[in-house]
Amino acid sequence: LRNVLVSDTSRNGVEASIDGDGDVVLDFRDVHVENAGSNGIQILIRTTSGTVDGTFERVVVRDAGADGLLVADIARGDSTYVVDRSLFENCRADGLDIAFFTPGKRRNAMVDVRQSSAIGNQFEGVEVGDGSTDSTVVTLVLDDVVATNNGDDGIGDDTI
Repeated sequence: LRNVLVSDTSRNGVEASIDGDGDVVLDFRDVHVENAGSNGIQILIRTTSGTVDGTFERVVVRDAGADGLLVADIARGDSTYVVDRSLFENCRADGLDIAFFTPGKRRNAMVDVRQSSAIGNQFEGVEVGDGSTDSTVVTLVLDDVVATNNGDDGIGDDTI
């Protein structure tokens, strides 16, 4: 998605569900979501092979009814996500939530958050981790990130 504005939805602002096998490439640039009834952006990935490469550049999510950006990664291959120059503000759950669920297979994941802000979210500002098992080794890189006035942790997940 490029140059997209979504506002005032009763459910998710943007929703994608990706199933099957093979590589997955997500490329979100200049996407702005305001007043989504549930998640601002929700992506579910259930693949049996291949890698996942996700780029979220200049993404702004404000006033979502749940998470600002939620990625539920149930892929079997390695995953890399880059969040660059983005803002997640006043969401009723987490600002940015990237969760890995990988039953039975060890894999690697990297989340690189650069020049981004998570402000005034009800739970975590930035939450990254292995949501179900210890099978995903997650590397979290933070560079010039602001996480202020969030209801729970600014940056965190107790499974990293």
